[in-house]
Amino acid sequence: MAVDDGVVYIAGGCLHAFRLSDGALVWRAEPPDGNGLVGSGWVIMGTRGVDEIRALAPSEYDITVKRSTGQVVDYGLKESSSSSAGIEPFPHSEPERFLIEAGLEEIVARGQDGSIAWKVLVDEPMIDELPPVGVPGGVVLTTSSGHVLKLGYLGAHS
Repeated sequence: MAVDDGVVYIAGGCLHAFRLSDGALVWRAEPPDGNGLVGSGWVIMGTRGVDEIRALAPSEYDITVKRSTGQVVDYGLKESSSSSAGIEPFPHSEPERFLIEAGLEEIVARGQDGSIAWKVLVDEPMIDELPPVGVPGGVVLTTSSGHVLKLGYLGAHS
């Protein structure tokens, strides 16, 4: 998962782009071979050129799409996907205010004193959780059930 210029990008099954402001789907890009984007490890996401987004799961898939439309520009599998050359990774932003511990069955946010500020419980964990991403006024996180949450800080405007 990555956030850039008000858009949340998630690679899972296909490559999704959602508006950060209201969660609306901007576009969805599916691999041209009909197989889903499945990565067993870390996915690198970033830009390739001015108007292209690239998602790379080394040794598994490599997909590049038009940033504005989600149209697939390039797609490769396994052997052709081992190099991150030509990708400018999106910067990762740590959440402010809380230390967030993401686990399969719960996500816990702790204050600076270690006390629990809030907790999200997951009923049916299915996938590995992703690290939370700090955004202006809050945090975006995924649960192990595949849900994407944007939580705003009280008193913050985003």
